[in-house]
Amino acid sequence: MIKKYYRPQSLPDAFLLLNKPNTIPLAGGTYITTEINSEFNVVDLQDLGLDKVVVQNQKIEIGSTTKLQQLHQNQHIPEFFRTAIKLEAPLNIRNSASLGGLLVTCDGRSPVATSLLALDARIILDPDREEILISNFFSFRSSITRKRLITSIILPSLQNFSFAYVARTPFDRPIVSTAMSMWMNGRSRLALGGYGAQPLLVIDGQILDDISLAARSAFSNAEDEWASAYYRSEMAGVLATRCLKIIKNKFGKQ
Repeated sequence: MIKKYYRPQSLPDAFLLLNKPNTIPLAGGTYITTEINSEFNVVDLQDLGLDKVVVQNQKIEIGSTTKLQQLHQNQHIPEFFRTAIKLEAPLNIRNSASLGGLLVTCDGRSPVATSLLALDARIILDPDREEILISNFFSFRSSITRKRLITSIILPSLQNFSFAYVARTPFDRPIVSTAMSMWMNGRSRLALGGYGAQPLLVIDGQILDDISLAARSAFSNAEDEWASAYYRSEMAGVLATRCLKIIKNKFGKQ
């Protein structure tokens, strides 16, 4: 239960409040996660100006309180990433859910988290503006975000990105999803979503072997109440191949 509600007007004030016992940040209000079982205080971040999308020096910096629907409508965001955002949640949730809140609470089924992993996003943490890889963030996020805030997420200004998925209906969250980025030097990143506590990075480097085999192997044990491991493994292979084909066809990669 919320005991006290704070709405600071600056980051320094927010950090002073967050250092109080049993106090957690609040962005869009959709995602609240805490180990506190009794009363707790919340610090509302909406007046801190962390809801901007800035494109500069071939990078896209997204403020952590930016709403998912803002991203979906932003033309600087790769087309296939906007598809993943639309799959993440219905419109009413996208209008209130923040990107930072999603990153703290999401699991492996999140299409947005899967896309960010493939895009090699960087997470900026304050008060010391530490920059960490998104793969490291997912591995240690409970300790990383203790007494620190995600203030922004940095993406490469990259259009060579593709996303593919299967779901029970076209508007459900995916049972299996694949996201892939490719750079001009041939470096590629392939991430799988749809299973587990966080999305899975399968490839980071040159694609030398069978991408379908790599994806199938990565999900060979991915069984839960939503799908069998066999189904996920086979679909991961199909979708990974599809992502690569999309990039080659759409962006002229060899």
